[in-house]
Amino acid sequence: MPPKAVLDTLAVLWLVLGELKSEIAVAGGVALSFWGNPRSTRAVDLTLMAETFAKLKSLMIQSGFVDQSPSRLIGPFELSKFKFEPAESFVEVEFDILAGKDDYFRQAIERAITANIEGLTMPLRFLTREDLIVYKLFTYRLIDQADILNLMELHWAELDHDYLNRWTKQLKLNSEFDAAVRRFRELNPG
Repeated sequence: MPPKAVLDTLAVLWLVLGELKSEIAVAGGVALSFWGNPRSTRAVDLTLMAETFAKLKSLMIQSGFVDQSPSRLIGPFELSKFKFEPAESFVEVEFDILAGKDDYFRQAIERAITANIEGLTMPLRFLTREDLIVYKLFTYRLIDQADILNLMELHWAELDHDYLNRWTKQLKLNSEFDAAVRRFRELNPG
């Protein structure tokens, strides 16, 4: 389960979102925890379409989220950073918004799973395991590689391999994905 400050931040944001909830999905460490790969994190990652971001940004600022820097491109999405300090926590939570424009992002958000997590009274929307793997392939840092391997080890039999192959090829991430699969098979023979 993510730390209390992260959950409190998500609770505040989810109340602010109103009707935008269906256009947003949780990614990153919180989504990893949802899929059974708990990782300590003080950050919340959200994914959404670029056109939704303009509406969300003003709502976030009105609710006490602080814009940290100009956005920057990472692969096909625009990354914007915010911070928020939930009441009585004395801990700042980092907030990364990943805004995309293409069909892949639209489909990933549409496929998001609505579910409850321990510590929150409202349901959240989470990227699927497959889409979380694709997102991790965009940055492919060491921590992302470890997260991908953990997701594969936990869910290999349930993953939609056709979906992963199709999108990693279309997004030109197939060499990174193939390397992750090879590493998974080396560590999990048979």
